[in-house]
Amino acid sequence: GVMQDEGGLCTRGADDVEADFRRAYADNGVDSIFFDVNSGGGMASAGWRLNSVIKERNKPVLSYYRYSGSAALLASVASDEIMGALGSEIGSIGAYIPIDKVLMAMLKEDIEFIYAQQSTQKNGPLMAALRLDYEPLRKAVTKTAAAFIKEVETFRPLNETFKEEVLSGPMFSASEAKKRGLIDSTGTFTDGMKRARLLGKRHKQNR
Repeated sequence: GVMQDEGGLCTRGADDVEADFRRAYADNGVDSIFFDVNSGGGMASAGWRLNSVIKERNKPVLSYYRYSGSAALLASVASDEIMGALGSEIGSIGAYIPIDKVLMAMLKEDIEFIYAQQSTQKNGPLMAALRLDYEPLRKAVTKTAAAFIKEVETFRPLNETFKEEVLSGPMFSASEAKKRGLIDSTGTFTDGMKRARLLGKRHKQNR
């Protein structure tokens, strides 16, 4: 579902998934990790959190994409291998900030912000947006997108022919994503589990 840093009563957050990874890393009975991904993304911070924990792995991680967009792709892009489910969609590289116009109008009309004399830059992008100047927010999301793009370029062997298209943010079918270098293979859930076991077996033999 929608990725968030913290889980709730009926949802799991990045903190829960991060804990799962750390338990698997510490368990000598676990040879590899099969990461089942089914999300269109969510909070960038949640994506970065899982991106970081996968980079800390001490055993192979195979990510299996049922649906992987935006922060979900960021979270798993550093995996040892990525397999796309048949019929899956993959991509949405980039970043954006939604603006609630009703909320912004309320903040502008009904709330007065009093800042300390030293705090001249505090909440600068928000204050600018209240003046209908969205450029500071655009600069912030552009910076986030640049970091995301760098991760994809670092960990995925993108096909140069399609690179510009891939990094501009569209979604692709599994076969299209493989052709562009976003994933390594396509297959069923069982195929993914078999591949993860093989990676674990090889890793164990090489230790």
